[in-house]
Amino acid sequence: MSSLARLAGGALLLLGLAFVWPAQAQEPQAEPTAEQLRTEAEFREGLQAVAGGDYAAAIAIFDAILARDASLVRVRLELARALFLAGDQDERARFQFERVLSADLPQAVQDNVEKFLNAIRKRRRWTLSAELAIVPDSNINGGPDSREVNLVWFPGRPFELSDSATRKSGVGLYSAVNGSYRFDLADHWRLQTSGGLSQRTFTDSEFDDTVLSVTTGPRYLLERGEIGIGLTAYHCWYGLDPYNRFVGLQIDGNYLLSRSVRAEAAFRIGDDRSALDFGRDGLSTDGSVTLRYAVLPELLLYTAASAQREDFDNAFYANVGAGLTAGIYGDLPWGFSAGGSIRVARTWYDGYQPAFATTREDESRQYTAFILNRRINVWRVTPSLRYTHIDNDSNIPIYSYGRDLFQIGVTKEF
Repeated sequence: MSSLARLAGGALLLLGLAFVWPAQAQEPQAEPTAEQLRTEAEFREGLQAVAGGDYAAAIAIFDAILARDASLVRVRLELARALFLAGDQDERARFQFERVLSADLPQAVQDNVEKFLNAIRKRRRWTLSAELAIVPDSNINGGPDSREVNLVWFPGRPFELSDSATRKSGVGLYSAVNGSYRFDLADHWRLQTSGGLSQRTFTDSEFDDTVLSVTTGPRYLLERGEIGIGLTAYHCWYGLDPYNRFVGLQIDGNYLLSRSVRAEAAFRIGDDRSALDFGRDGLSTDGSVTLRYAVLPELLLYTAASAQREDFDNAFYANVGAGLTAGIYGDLPWGFSAGGSIRVARTWYDGYQPAFATTREDESRQYTAFILNRRINVWRVTPSLRYTHIDNDSNIPIYSYGRDLFQIGVTKEF
């Protein structure tokens, strides 16, 4: 363990306990309940496990306490420290430390928490995660309900769409692996390479969806965040055939603006080439900004804004779009965590479509909700249930559709 970890860890423990206990002693307290006595005994047991280097046991104890009462800042503080000292759970440690900062802590405790966060940013070398889920999907191809299409050229004589172009439902299997590795260049500089492979497979392989991505480039570590620039590329397959590929430049970063607000931003520009549709080649640009606000250690709000421009050769496909997202995440009693989000986006296409006598405009609304139970944790894996509903409304009916997706799965952080 480094001297920084020892000093910061000891200071955080002493200051954190000094912050809580004297404040409690200032006012007369009722006799503690059986539940409070149980929590205090388990908390002391967790502290002893940390002192003895049994971080896995300490994490399990603190997790169990927070599953009963997520508002206990003292316990969350020690959970974050145990996660940090374990050495292989930095992402969870960062998440908990940032949530603790939203509490009314003394300045000295805040300073020590930020030392931990800075140590996590500097020491983290690699990340690896795997996800597996069953995905029932009411509209796997985003097709319309109607089989008939009315063209202005032939009024009163609708054309019939093929089976593959209309709505298809199915149950798929989603799997993904993502990872990254950082090489030290200098005190604040790292070279990071990251990549991922995700796939949704169905009984009918015609609708399988596979994405392979990779990004590499230097990153600069700030006192309260980081920023990076790199070459990025991805290749997509739809069914068993290549669909499109992208090669370009990406700039992204994150920064802790205050005790409660974390900002993230990303910008990407590059060459997008389609393997299927003639004219869907050209310059693609997109960007996003996200703000996460910890109202309380157990309650997070977030909002995001995004925009994109796809300057394709064929004006039918060229478009500009923008979207807004708002969401909430909270730890609930009995070990449950739940959240939800709403996203509204609009897309305006460049080209006039004579067959429909209009220029296409779409509005998409996406509603997502999820729930998990933190008490269910086997080999650091917690299953979750996610539901998403999508309404895509277009002024050209063939592009309008509805979609319902369930995702029942697990994610493993290594």
